[in-house]
Amino acid sequence: MWCSDFDWAVFQTSGLEVVSHGSVERRFDSETRLSPVTHGLASWLIADGVALSRRELLAITVAGILPDLDGLGIALDLLGEALGIPQSNWYEKYHHHLLHGGLGAVVVLIVTWLIGCRNRRSLIAALFAFHLHLFCDVVGSRGPGVTDVWPIHYLAPFSDAWTVEWSKQWVLNGWQNVSLTGILLLLTWNRAIHSGRTPLVFCSQGANDRTVTVLRCWAGWVK
Repeated sequence: MWCSDFDWAVFQTSGLEVVSHGSVERRFDSETRLSPVTHGLASWLIADGVALSRRELLAITVAGILPDLDGLGIALDLLGEALGIPQSNWYEKYHHHLLHGGLGAVVVLIVTWLIGCRNRRSLIAALFAFHLHLFCDVVGSRGPGVTDVWPIHYLAPFSDAWTVEWSKQWVLNGWQNVSLTGILLLLTWNRAIHSGRTPLVFCSQGANDRTVTVLRCWAGWVK
């Protein structure tokens, strides 16, 4: 959507807003942080549903987590705070600005290609996992305050256009996000029982196999 002629375009029925970020200033405190757990579970489920190899599993799962690399500035903020250095706000400045948009999508394609997944299925699944991450952030990444809505700047850092936010955004630690994470965890367990794969496969095949065996025992598959 384009908003070059308007600072605000509000869709009353859905609460979705496309904003010109230059006209709006927001502050987010250090407690506004997005855990990658939910994103990781969602991208793993996508990967487990389409991937044929461990390499594809890795590429697609990474694609759904990669956007949050632009939030690593929080480490510098916390370090500076511990050392008594004036507040740097790296997290607030760059999170959702560098990799939560078109630039991040390009990076995902490059990373997927470099991992060795160059077929159409893997590339499309990686892009889907990436954009699902953005969608989840639009829906459920609000800070503690009513006005602490966190937008997605899709064309950043090159342009302030195509900035998207939802006025009814869920609070990060709200029941909706907690419930969603629980549902994704249950789906991950269910997939593990049927496919024989869990995220532990990235660390150890043995640990993965033992976990699957335990889950299948609980489900009554193994006696």
